[in-house]
Formats: sequence, C-alpha cells, structure tokens
Amino acid sequence: MATSPQSPRPSDPAEVEALHRLILASLDDDQAVETISIPLAGKSSIADFMVIASGRSTRQVASMAMKLAEKIKAEFGRSVRIEGLPTADWVLIDANDVIVHLFRPEVRSFYNLERMWAFGDAPTPRPARPTVTPDSRQGPPVLLHIVARGRIGRSPEAELVDRYIKRIGWPTKVTELPDTGGKVPPLEGQARLVLMDEKGENLSSMDFARRLERWRDDGVRECRFMIGAADGFEDADRARADLLISYGRATWPHMMARAMLAEQLFRATSILANHPYHREG
Repeated sequence: MATSPQSPRPSDPAEVEALHRLILASLDDDQAVETISIPLAGKSSIADFMVIASGRSTRQVASMAMKLAEKIKAEFGRSVRIEGLPTADWVLIDANDVIVHLFRPEVRSFYNLERMWAFGDAPTPRPARPTVTPDSRQGPPVLLHIVARGRIGRSPEAELVDRYIKRIGWPTKVTELPDTGGKVPPLEGQARLVLMDEKGENLSSMDFARRLERWRDDGVRECRFMIGAADGFEDADRARADLLISYGRATWPHMMARAMLAEQLFRATSILANHPYHREG
C-alpha cells in the first residue's frame, strides 16, 4: 500500500476537491502565471494534486503564498507549511492533500517540475496561459520509489521524510510494508533495484547523484530503494539488486535510515539541477 510519510490525509474526496478549487481560485485572483494542476492520486503517495504556478517577482510569489495560507486556514481550519520565504524564488506550500509550488519564471523554467511529474501525460495549463518549454537536455522522468518495512506513523522521522520527499524535483513514491510478509509491488520495465544494506557501498553524495544521472540517461523509468526489516536482507536478495548502499558501519534505526535516504535523494537531484543546496568539500 502506498502511503505518505506524514499523518494520514483526509479521506473525503469532496473536501480534497474543495481545497483544490480554492487554491486554483486564489492563484487566479492573484494573477498567477501559467498555473498547472497535476493529479497525483494513484501515481504518488505525497498528495492528491500538485499545483505549479509562477509569479512575476519575488514579491508576488511571497504575497500569493501568504494569501493562500490565510485562505486555507480560514476555510478549512488547517495550517499549512510554507518553505522558501523570504527569498521567494521557489516557495512550497504543503496543504497536505495538495502541494503547491510557486516560482519566479526563470527558476521554474530551470527546474521544470511539470515535466518531471507528468508521468508521461503532458499537463495542460489553465486557459489563456502559455505552456513552459521543456528542457530537452534532460532525460525522461525517473520515479524514485522507496519501499520500506515498518510503519513510520507520526514521528519526528516522518516529518523529516515528508520535508525532503516533497522538495524533490523528480516523481517520488513511498510504499510501506509490514515487518514480515506483505506484497512487494512488481518491478517492471526499465528499472533499477537498490538495497539499503550494511554490506553495500559507502557512496559520496556526488557519486550517488551521478549514478542516478546515468540511470536516467539510460532510459530507466523507476529506481526502487528497499529498506528491509531489522534482520536485513538475504544473500539471494542482494544478488538480485543492481546496487547495495550503506550509510557507514554504524547501526541506524530503520526509520532514521528512511529519513537519511530521503535527504540523499533530495541532495542528489539538487546536485543534478545545479542547486546550491549541496556544497562539496
């Protein structure tokens, strides 16, 4: 079962749709540019919708974000998490069921999230909005899929996972399995299997980024990262994997390992996007 690392989202589809409509209406009222909504239900576990829009300046981006947070609080009684202020080049508004990314136009063109999250379907801008030209230098989007044993529930580790997963510019998905048993989703097509294992390689963040880049450019459509139960993996599991990764000789709690993996995925994709988050040396 695919689940979000954060607390469960409301299951009422009507409330989700109402939230989605409010967000789109608020952005239209504030004259957002090139507003695009991407349905995520059934495709990713982080939210039901991702909305992407641009502002003409950092002041407009910041203003749209703050007004949107106020309207959601007034209408639904929930506080949202906002990241990216006061710089306001790229602001993320996490409304739980709907994730909103607001950009300055040049920053949006650089990251091109709509192409990465389209899952093969070209998102259509709202009426009277021009489309964003894809960056032809990038390979097709790769799904980063974490499959982990154990339920993370509501915990500080879950908040860390959630924070990094929602900032990753590539499509992501988290699937939780019980400690034993459960059905592992089939791995199909062009895919790579990575096991988080004590016998694995201790890759630098730069080496990890280059490995993802090579797989992307080779046409891989899914990179699956398996986090096992307390007893780890069998030799037969290791033999089937394309890569084993270790985070050093120390023993880490599995929930912490999930947060560390989420951070490294965000760091690796930031490196590939030339984002200043990573500093080498």
